[in-house]
Amino acid sequence: CAVNATEEERTRCINALMHLCVPEENWKLVYLFPQTPEALARNMADKYPQIRYAACLATSFLAKKNRREVIKNRLLMYAMARVLEVDKNGALDRMSGQDKKVFVGARLCVLKMLLHLSKNRDVSNTLARIECITGSLVAVANTMEFAANILCIATLTNLTRNPENAYHLVYKVPNLVSTFTLHIECSSSTNPLDEDTECAKCALYALQNLSCTGNC
Repeated sequence: CAVNATEEERTRCINALMHLCVPEENWKLVYLFPQTPEALARNMADKYPQIRYAACLATSFLAKKNRREVIKNRLLMYAMARVLEVDKNGALDRMSGQDKKVFVGARLCVLKMLLHLSKNRDVSNTLARIECITGSLVAVANTMEFAANILCIATLTNLTRNPENAYHLVYKVPNLVSTFTLHIECSSSTNPLDEDTECAKCALYALQNLSCTGNC
């Protein structure tokens, strides 16, 4: 997975690493192996879609038993933020259909990972204060397909469930509150199963959580 390796070499390497990450009994061992987090972060930012997707999938497995370690790793956090903002400046529109599908899949993988992390109170406090992650989630909210957007809003909503996060989220994360209100305003349907309605419900829960804290 070295930087100077060819595309084929990196692809073979990251695929082998991904397969090692599948068995649960390997999650601790693989993550603690020297340079594994750095290699995953580097490949999550790779320009080749298959390499990026494999690195994201491998990291999502390891994050299940290494929550605190993953959250504290700056390289992994910055790599995740970059994956989230894959469509910055309309980049996806300039890709082939196949490449776009894989890059979107990698983004979905990271969103699922962040949703998992946001549900755990032991790391929620730290996750809420990682500027590149919260900033990217706010930036991509309401710009993606429904499957991704609901994960994005649900993750932000989970972060509001911890009262210790409220003040920071309201006053230190630009445009967070307006992102929630936008999702509510965009929902004009009375159908409870409508996609916009699902996102609006999450946004309402988030605002309710934040309003229950005295200093917000």
